[in-house]
Amino acid sequence: MTYSQECKYDQVMKVLLIGDPGVGKTQIVNKFTRDQFDDDVKPTVGVEYVTKVIHVKGKVVCLHIWDLAGREMFRSITNAYYHGAVGALIVYDITKVRTFENVSNWFENLARTMSEYVDSPVTMMVGNKVDLRHQRSVPIETAMRVAKQRNSTFVETSALTGCDVEKAFQRLAERIMDKLEEAELRHKVTVGGGLEVGSQSLSAQP
Repeated sequence: MTYSQECKYDQVMKVLLIGDPGVGKTQIVNKFTRDQFDDDVKPTVGVEYVTKVIHVKGKVVCLHIWDLAGREMFRSITNAYYHGAVGALIVYDITKVRTFENVSNWFENLARTMSEYVDSPVTMMVGNKVDLRHQRSVPIETAMRVAKQRNSTFVETSALTGCDVEKAFQRLAERIMDKLEEAELRHKVTVGGGLEVGSQSLSAQP
């Protein structure tokens, strides 16, 4: 029996939050899972883990959310938690250019760490702290261009106000579901030589 069957979920998805220290990863998780914002949140030491159940395309999905510390000193620890991830939110601070410039490093570290596995996770670039748009230093057009180059979706959020925080997780989960369904379809066609539709079979052969 799979974990998802045992716990009455249709699907379990392991999702990572990665990015530089101070970009608001933990605040995003707290807002999404508990609708809370703490001005005095402490930097993540190693990893933090939480779950939340959402509905995606009519299915009950349990998100296993891993908030990974951004500091270099924890990198050897946090990289070990990439295993099994099917999605990742790569977060930067729209008021700090350096955190945006480092997004490329996070994408590359993700790809490098996951290279031993069959497939890479679905990604979403998240520009956080949009409530401080008057201090913006990363143009949204630039961020969208980078996301497109990385084959990633993009959203800007505010962990303070909650703006588009839920949207970020929901859209990521929908893309993961699409990918899983496509993989399942390919597997059925490859293994069975065709796709079953009701009581009929569409042959993969000409």
